[in-house]
Amino acid sequence: EVLINTYMEPAMTDYMTNLVHPSFANLQIETYYDEELDALVASKRKRSDEDTDLYVFTRLIGVTLDKDYETEKKKLYDNAEDAYNGKLTRYPLWPVLSFRGKIILDPYERQEFYYFVGASDTKYKISNAVVSLNEKGIEDQFKLTAELNSVIARYLNLVPTKAEIYNNILKEVIFNKKELKGNDNFWNEQLNQSLLWKYSISGDLPIIVVYIDSIKNAGIITEVIKFMDYVKNRKIDLDIVVIIDEKIKENGPVYTYVRQRLDRAVYMDYTKGNIYILNLNSLTKQEFTLLSFLSRRYIKDVSDFLYVDKEEDSIDELLNKK
Repeated sequence: EVLINTYMEPAMTDYMTNLVHPSFANLQIETYYDEELDALVASKRKRSDEDTDLYVFTRLIGVTLDKDYETEKKKLYDNAEDAYNGKLTRYPLWPVLSFRGKIILDPYERQEFYYFVGASDTKYKISNAVVSLNEKGIEDQFKLTAELNSVIARYLNLVPTKAEIYNNILKEVIFNKKELKGNDNFWNEQLNQSLLWKYSISGDLPIIVVYIDSIKNAGIITEVIKFMDYVKNRKIDLDIVVIIDEKIKENGPVYTYVRQRLDRAVYMDYTKGNIYILNLNSLTKQEFTLLSFLSRRYIKDVSDFLYVDKEEDSIDELLNKK
Protein backbone atom coordinates (compact mmCIF):
# COMPACT_ATOMS: atom_id res chain seq x y z
CA GLU A 1 0.00 0.00 0.00
CA VAL A 2 1.47 3.34 -1.07
CA LEU A 3 0.12 6.72 -0.03
CA ILE A 4 0.73 9.57 -2.50
CA ASN A 5 0.54 12.98 -0.86
CA THR A 6 1.53 16.07 -2.85
CA TYR A 7 0.79 19.71 -2.20
CA MET A 8 1.89 23.17 -3.22
CA GLU A 9 1.41 26.42 -1.31
CA PRO A 10 0.79 29.31 -3.74
CA ALA A 11 1.89 32.88 -2.98
CA MET A 12 0.76 35.17 -5.79
CA THR A 13 2.77 38.22 -4.82
CA ASP A 14 6.39 39.28 -4.52
CA TYR A 15 8.66 37.67 -1.94
CA MET A 16 8.84 40.51 0.60
CA THR A 17 5.09 41.24 0.52
CA ASN A 18 4.31 37.60 1.21
CA LEU A 19 6.91 37.54 3.97
CA VAL A 20 5.63 40.63 5.75
CA HIS A 21 1.87 40.29 5.11
CA PRO A 22 1.16 36.59 4.43
CA SER A 23 -2.41 36.55 5.75
CA PHE A 24 -3.51 39.55 3.68
CA ALA A 25 -1.89 38.17 0.53
CA ASN A 26 -3.39 34.70 1.05
CA LEU A 27 -6.90 36.06 1.37
CA GLN A 28 -6.60 37.37 -2.18
CA ILE A 29 -6.30 33.79 -3.51
CA GLU A 30 -9.35 31.79 -4.59
CA THR A 31 -8.85 28.03 -4.74
CA TYR A 32 -11.15 25.42 -6.24
CA TYR A 33 -11.24 21.99 -7.87
CA ASP A 34 -12.07 21.92 -11.60
CA GLU A 35 -13.85 18.63 -12.29
CA GLU A 36 -13.58 18.91 -16.09
CA LEU A 37 -9.83 19.43 -15.97
CA ASP A 38 -9.33 17.19 -12.91
CA ALA A 39 -7.06 19.89 -11.53
CA LEU A 40 -6.82 22.14 -8.51
CA VAL A 41 -6.71 25.80 -9.50
CA ALA A 42 -5.75 28.94 -7.61
CA SER A 43 -6.48 32.41 -8.97
CA LYS A 44 -5.64 35.86 -7.69
CA ARG A 45 -8.60 38.03 -6.86
CA LYS A 46 -8.32 41.33 -8.77
CA ARG A 47 -8.41 44.42 -6.56
CA SER A 48 -8.74 46.83 -9.48
CA ASP A 49 -9.30 46.81 -13.23
CA GLU A 50 -5.59 47.41 -13.75
CA ASP A 51 -4.62 44.11 -12.08
CA THR A 52 -3.71 41.29 -14.43
CA ASP A 53 -5.19 37.81 -14.17
CA LEU A 54 -3.03 35.08 -12.67
CA TYR A 55 -3.76 31.36 -12.37
CA VAL A 56 -1.82 28.46 -10.89
CA PHE A 57 -2.87 24.84 -11.27
CA THR A 58 -1.73 21.41 -10.09
CA ARG A 59 -2.70 18.03 -11.45
CA LEU A 60 -1.87 14.47 -10.44
CA ILE A 61 -1.55 12.11 -13.42
CA GLY A 62 -0.99 8.37 -13.39
CA VAL A 63 -3.21 7.46 -10.44
CA THR A 64 -6.46 6.18 -11.92
CA LEU A 65 -8.07 5.45 -8.55
CA ASP A 66 -10.09 7.98 -6.59
CA LYS A 67 -8.11 10.98 -5.33
CA ASP A 68 -8.87 13.32 -2.46
CA TYR A 69 -7.99 17.00 -2.47
CA GLU A 70 -7.68 19.92 -0.10
CA THR A 71 -7.12 23.68 -0.30
CA GLU A 72 -6.70 24.66 3.36
CA LYS A 73 -3.24 24.10 4.82
CA LYS A 74 -4.45 24.48 8.41
CA LYS A 75 -6.58 21.37 8.08
CA LEU A 76 -3.58 19.34 6.96
CA TYR A 77 -1.82 20.05 10.26
CA ASP A 78 -4.63 20.44 12.79
CA ASN A 79 -7.02 17.75 11.61
CA ALA A 80 -5.20 15.39 9.31
CA GLU A 81 -7.81 12.63 9.54
CA ASP A 82 -10.57 14.83 8.11
CA ALA A 83 -8.43 17.07 5.92
CA TYR A 84 -9.17 15.34 2.64
CA ASN A 85 -12.94 15.40 2.59
CA GLY A 86 -13.57 17.20 -0.69
CA LYS A 87 -14.90 20.28 1.11
CA LEU A 88 -12.87 23.10 -0.39
CA THR A 89 -12.38 26.53 1.09
CA ARG A 90 -12.73 29.31 -1.45
CA TYR A 91 -10.50 31.87 0.28
CA PRO A 92 -8.44 29.87 2.81
CA LEU A 93 -6.18 31.60 5.27
CA TRP A 94 -3.29 29.29 4.32
CA PRO A 95 -4.06 28.14 0.76
CA VAL A 96 -2.60 24.94 -0.64
CA LEU A 97 -3.28 22.82 -3.70
CA SER A 98 -3.09 19.30 -2.32
CA PHE A 99 -3.84 15.83 -3.69
CA ARG A 100 -3.84 12.51 -1.88
CA GLY A 101 -4.14 9.10 -3.51
CA LYS A 102 -3.69 5.50 -2.33
CA ILE A 103 -2.51 2.60 -4.47
CA ILE A 104 -1.78 -1.04 -3.62
CA LEU A 105 1.20 -2.63 -5.35
CA ASP A 106 2.31 -6.24 -5.58
CA PRO A 107 5.95 -7.05 -4.77
CA TYR A 108 8.25 -5.50 -7.41
CA GLU A 109 5.29 -3.83 -9.14
CA ARG A 110 5.99 -0.35 -10.51
CA GLN A 111 3.60 2.60 -10.62
CA GLU A 112 4.57 5.83 -12.35
CA PHE A 113 2.76 9.08 -11.71
CA TYR A 114 3.37 12.76 -12.37
CA TYR A 115 2.58 15.86 -10.34
CA PHE A 116 2.29 18.91 -12.56
CA VAL A 117 2.42 22.55 -11.58
CA GLY A 118 1.67 25.35 -14.03
CA ALA A 119 0.93 29.06 -14.11
CA SER A 120 -0.70 31.32 -16.68
CA ASP A 121 -2.45 34.64 -17.16
CA THR A 122 -5.60 33.08 -18.66
CA LYS A 123 -7.84 30.13 -17.83
CA TYR A 124 -7.81 29.16 -21.52
CA LYS A 125 -4.05 28.53 -21.50
CA ILE A 126 -4.39 26.34 -18.43
CA SER A 127 -7.16 24.32 -20.09
CA ASN A 128 -5.08 23.92 -23.23
CA ALA A 129 -2.06 22.80 -21.20
CA VAL A 130 -4.02 20.29 -19.13
CA VAL A 131 -5.71 18.73 -22.17
CA SER A 132 -2.30 18.02 -23.75
CA LEU A 133 -1.03 16.30 -20.60
CA ASN A 134 -1.15 12.69 -21.77
CA GLU A 135 1.51 10.01 -21.69
CA LYS A 136 2.79 10.76 -25.19
CA GLY A 137 2.86 14.49 -24.54
CA ILE A 138 4.78 13.91 -21.32
CA GLU A 139 7.36 11.70 -23.03
CA ASP A 140 7.82 14.25 -25.81
CA GLN A 141 8.29 17.01 -23.25
CA PHE A 142 10.91 14.97 -21.41
CA LYS A 143 12.84 14.48 -24.64
CA LEU A 144 12.60 18.18 -25.48
CA THR A 145 13.74 19.13 -21.97
CA ALA A 146 16.70 16.75 -22.17
CA GLU A 147 17.78 18.24 -25.49
CA LEU A 148 17.37 21.78 -24.18
CA ASN A 149 19.44 20.98 -21.09
CA SER A 150 22.13 19.52 -23.32
CA VAL A 151 22.24 22.69 -25.42
CA ILE A 152 22.41 24.89 -22.31
CA ALA A 153 25.16 22.73 -20.81
CA ARG A 154 27.24 23.06 -23.99
CA TYR A 155 26.63 26.81 -24.18
CA LEU A 156 27.63 27.31 -20.53
CA ASN A 157 30.52 24.83 -20.88
CA LEU A 158 29.31 22.96 -17.81
CA VAL A 159 31.62 20.18 -16.68
CA PRO A 160 30.17 17.06 -14.95
CA THR A 161 28.56 17.76 -11.52
CA LYS A 162 28.65 21.54 -12.11
CA ALA A 163 24.90 21.80 -12.66
CA GLU A 164 24.34 19.80 -9.46
CA ILE A 165 26.55 22.20 -7.51
CA TYR A 166 24.73 25.23 -8.92
CA ASN A 167 21.32 23.68 -8.22
CA ASN A 168 22.30 22.92 -4.61
CA ILE A 169 23.27 26.55 -4.10
CA LEU A 170 20.03 27.75 -5.65
CA LYS A 171 18.01 25.34 -3.53
CA GLU A 172 19.52 26.78 -0.36
CA VAL A 173 19.07 30.37 -1.53
CA ILE A 174 15.47 30.05 -2.71
CA PHE A 175 13.92 27.57 -0.29
CA ASN A 176 15.87 27.68 2.98
CA LYS A 177 14.41 29.97 5.61
CA LYS A 178 16.62 32.60 7.21
CA GLU A 179 17.18 32.11 10.93
CA LEU A 180 17.21 35.32 12.95
CA LYS A 181 19.24 33.75 15.79
CA GLY A 182 17.71 36.05 18.38
CA ASN A 183 18.01 39.21 16.28
CA ASP A 184 14.34 40.15 16.05
CA ASN A 185 14.80 43.91 15.67
CA PHE A 186 15.97 44.09 12.06
CA TRP A 187 12.96 45.85 10.62
CA ASN A 188 12.80 49.26 12.24
CA GLU A 189 13.27 52.89 11.32
CA GLN A 190 17.06 52.69 11.59
CA LEU A 191 17.46 49.41 9.68
CA ASN A 192 15.45 48.89 6.50
CA GLN A 193 15.98 48.02 2.86
CA SER A 194 16.34 51.64 1.80
CA LEU A 195 19.86 51.62 3.26
CA LEU A 196 20.98 49.58 0.24
CA TRP A 197 19.19 51.59 -2.41
CA LYS A 198 22.14 53.92 -2.95
CA TYR A 199 24.07 50.86 -4.16
CA SER A 200 21.19 50.04 -6.58
CA ILE A 201 20.34 46.95 -4.47
CA SER A 202 16.58 46.73 -3.87
CA GLY A 203 16.68 44.01 -1.22
CA ASP A 204 13.60 42.39 -2.76
CA LEU A 205 15.49 39.53 -4.42
CA PRO A 206 17.37 36.67 -2.75
CA ILE A 207 20.99 37.69 -2.16
CA ILE A 208 24.24 35.74 -2.23
CA VAL A 209 27.24 37.43 -0.61
CA VAL A 210 30.70 36.63 -2.03
CA TYR A 211 33.72 37.70 0.03
CA ILE A 212 37.14 38.48 -1.53
CA ASP A 213 40.00 39.59 0.72
CA SER A 214 43.08 39.29 -1.53
CA ILE A 215 44.18 39.33 -5.16
CA LYS A 216 44.99 35.60 -5.05
CA ASN A 217 41.34 34.85 -4.21
CA ALA A 218 39.94 37.31 -6.76
CA GLY A 219 39.77 34.58 -9.40
CA ILE A 220 36.51 33.46 -7.79
CA ILE A 221 34.80 36.20 -9.82
CA THR A 222 35.13 33.96 -12.90
CA GLU A 223 33.05 31.29 -11.19
CA VAL A 224 30.59 33.93 -9.98
CA ILE A 225 30.03 35.11 -13.57
CA LYS A 226 29.50 31.52 -14.78
CA PHE A 227 27.05 30.91 -11.97
CA MET A 228 25.09 34.07 -12.79
CA ASP A 229 24.91 33.01 -16.42
CA TYR A 230 23.41 29.70 -15.28
CA VAL A 231 20.95 31.55 -13.01
CA LYS A 232 19.82 33.77 -15.90
CA ASN A 233 19.33 30.80 -18.20
CA ARG A 234 17.17 29.17 -15.53
CA LYS A 235 15.11 32.37 -15.38
CA ILE A 236 15.70 32.91 -11.65
CA ASP A 237 15.73 36.36 -10.04
CA LEU A 238 18.83 36.68 -7.88
CA ASP A 239 21.34 39.30 -6.73
CA ILE A 240 25.01 38.57 -6.02
CA VAL A 241 26.89 41.07 -3.84
CA VAL A 242 30.70 40.83 -4.03
CA ILE A 243 32.31 42.35 -0.94
CA ILE A 244 35.93 43.44 -1.34
CA ASP A 245 38.05 43.65 1.83
CA GLU A 246 41.22 45.63 1.04
CA LYS A 247 41.66 47.36 4.43
CA ILE A 248 41.19 50.73 2.69
CA LYS A 249 38.12 52.74 1.74
CA GLU A 250 39.51 53.56 -1.70
CA ASN A 251 39.21 51.12 -4.57
CA GLY A 252 42.46 49.16 -4.68
CA PRO A 253 43.86 46.50 -7.06
CA VAL A 254 41.44 43.76 -5.99
CA TYR A 255 38.42 45.98 -6.64
CA THR A 256 39.91 47.11 -9.98
CA TYR A 257 40.49 43.53 -11.13
CA VAL A 258 36.98 42.39 -10.18
CA ARG A 259 35.42 45.47 -11.75
CA GLN A 260 37.26 44.90 -15.03
CA ARG A 261 36.17 41.24 -15.14
CA LEU A 262 32.53 42.22 -14.58
CA ASP A 263 32.68 44.96 -17.21
CA ARG A 264 33.77 42.35 -19.76
CA ALA A 265 31.26 39.74 -18.61
CA VAL A 266 28.42 38.77 -20.94
CA TYR A 267 25.43 36.77 -19.77
CA MET A 268 21.80 36.50 -20.80
CA ASP A 269 19.50 39.16 -19.41
CA TYR A 270 16.42 36.95 -19.01
CA THR A 271 15.62 37.91 -15.44
CA LYS A 272 16.02 40.52 -12.74
CA GLY A 273 19.14 40.57 -10.64
CA ASN A 274 22.75 41.60 -11.09
CA ILE A 275 26.27 41.36 -9.64
CA TYR A 276 27.26 44.26 -7.39
CA ILE A 277 30.66 45.18 -5.91
CA LEU A 278 30.94 46.81 -2.48
CA ASN A 279 33.93 47.75 -0.34
CA LEU A 280 33.65 46.25 3.13
CA ASN A 281 35.48 49.16 4.73
CA SER A 282 33.19 51.76 3.19
CA LEU A 283 30.00 50.08 4.44
CA THR A 284 28.45 51.29 7.67
CA LYS A 285 27.68 48.87 10.48
CA GLN A 286 23.95 49.20 9.78
CA GLU A 287 24.35 48.60 6.04
CA PHE A 288 26.40 45.49 6.53
CA THR A 289 24.12 44.13 9.27
CA LEU A 290 21.15 44.55 6.93
CA LEU A 291 23.02 42.95 4.04
CA SER A 292 24.03 39.97 6.17
CA PHE A 293 20.40 39.52 7.24
CA LEU A 294 19.04 39.66 3.70
CA SER A 295 21.68 37.33 2.26
CA ARG A 296 20.68 33.68 1.85
CA ARG A 297 24.14 32.25 1.19
CA TYR A 298 27.70 33.32 2.04
CA ILE A 299 30.62 32.26 -0.18
CA LYS A 300 34.25 33.03 0.53
CA ASP A 301 36.09 30.28 -1.34
CA VAL A 302 36.06 29.06 -4.95
CA SER A 303 35.52 25.51 -3.66
CA ASP A 304 31.84 26.40 -3.13
CA PHE A 305 31.53 26.27 -6.92
CA LEU A 306 33.66 23.12 -7.34
CA TYR A 307 32.47 20.50 -4.86
CA VAL A 308 29.00 19.04 -4.40
CA ASP A 309 29.23 18.46 -0.63
CA LYS A 310 31.07 21.65 0.32
CA GLU A 311 30.33 22.76 3.89
CA GLU A 312 28.63 26.15 3.96
CA ASP A 313 30.53 29.07 5.48
CA SER A 314 28.93 31.52 7.91
CA ILE A 315 28.71 35.25 7.35
CA ASP A 316 28.97 35.77 11.12
CA GLU A 317 32.75 36.08 10.83
CA LEU A 318 32.31 39.15 8.65
CA LEU A 319 29.82 40.61 11.10
CA ASN A 320 32.50 40.40 13.78
CA LYS A 321 34.81 42.46 11.59
CA LYS A 322 32.29 45.27 11.45
